[in-house]
Amino acid sequence: HGAKAGDRAVLKAEPPALCLSCHADQKASFSRPYGHRLDAAGVSCVSCHDPHAGKGEKSLRLDHAGQGPCVTCHAEKRGPFVFPHVGDTAGSCMSCHEAHGSVKPSALTRTRIDQLCLECHSPITGGTLGSQPPSIHDLRSPRYRECTVCHVAIHGSNTSTLFLK
Repeated sequence: HGAKAGDRAVLKAEPPALCLSCHADQKASFSRPYGHRLDAAGVSCVSCHDPHAGKGEKSLRLDHAGQGPCVTCHAEKRGPFVFPHVGDTAGSCMSCHEAHGSVKPSALTRTRIDQLCLECHSPITGGTLGSQPPSIHDLRSPRYRECTVCHVAIHGSNTSTLFLK
């Protein structure tokens, strides 16, 4: 870490400066308009990552219930839900969101909501994880391209299998 013998500080520099000195691609992500801001409200790389735990998703800090770092701040998304959406069976928060930053609102991975939903809810692929849109959902119509207008409890629901409440 570059510390000299007898120094109290063990790190050569403080996070996030130390982290971003090697992780240039993540540094660029944080400059995007939607997502997290480093050093805002005490957010730092080590708020979500344990630098000694491993690479990629292995570096994410888990809470006492084994859930990822997202629900530490976004507690309203924490389960368990009677009817979970995504979760451990089909992915994680990063299945739909770009955690460091995105050019899309809500830090989504896709610009259009329907495109994001159809990655899993589609008759096109054989590996569909969830139900497919019913035939009344004519996806050519703009009315059915904003899935979250009706399916508002998209992170999980305790009352609706269709995430309507």
